[in-house]
Amino acid sequence: MRHSAKRLDMLVACAALAFVSGPTVPASAASIDPALSIVGNIEFVDGLATVQPGTTHTTTMTAVSGGTTTSTVVNGETVTGSNPLDVPLTMINDGLGITSGVRSVFAVLEGSPQYELPFDINVSVTNTSATDTFKLVFRATITQFVNGDGGDSFAEANYSLFDVTNPTLPTELFFSEITSDTFFGDVVDGVAQETFGEPLSADKSTLLSFVVPPGGNLVLLGLFDAKGGVFDNPGTTRLDGTTFLSIHEVTNLATPPAVPLPGAALLFASASAYVGLVAWTRRRAG
Repeated sequence: MRHSAKRLDMLVACAALAFVSGPTVPASAASIDPALSIVGNIEFVDGLATVQPGTTHTTTMTAVSGGTTTSTVVNGETVTGSNPLDVPLTMINDGLGITSGVRSVFAVLEGSPQYELPFDINVSVTNTSATDTFKLVFRATITQFVNGDGGDSFAEANYSLFDVTNPTLPTELFFSEITSDTFFGDVVDGVAQETFGEPLSADKSTLLSFVVPPGGNLVLLGLFDAKGGVFDNPGTTRLDGTTFLSIHEVTNLATPPAVPLPGAALLFASASAYVGLVAWTRRRAG
């Protein structure tokens, strides 16, 4: 099942608030123009998480900032490291990622599901320039694997990325959803399959382009969820997922591109450089 509208509404409101009151990113020696302030964070939403008996879970949340990697690890519901993990994104290829692995076996449960593990990724961009317009390209990737085994078990992996710059009108940009269910049937991207409890996988990547005008902003929100359970003995579930959202390219559209030399001038420049090189080589040999 896709992310609930209630959770999305709550997260959009939080993302908008974080954009207004978020930390100021100091200028640094980086590939990205200092007129762009880009901040990001990853959070394990422990208040909405469920980890019941029979579940083994480890997730690593990774933030790359200025080319340096910082991680937070979640075992079960125990967090080691910062949560949320907040960083400035100052260089090309900086980004935020999650790698999650869950296994479960039959156990006496209190309600359903046996496990539900929600994670959020937030990126806020502010163009502080009064004159320059920037084009930003983000790369979004997701790989997923799910398998339910037994009479009544399921494993469900969901990932959605939204543009929530306008908090009243969020736009879904990218998603992947796979469910391996031995009782109700398998589902891929919202479409029911004619199989039950089959191992399913997904491997997707896309480039997303945005234009941020002077004084403008951009807010992206990613929702990563792992859910499943075993309700009949014997049975097992397995779920693996990895996602990464990174800055792929930044272009200042106010900066005119370099104008190539006309053919004759280029030929003259090349010939002059060659003559100079020959003269220098001869002087050196002499």
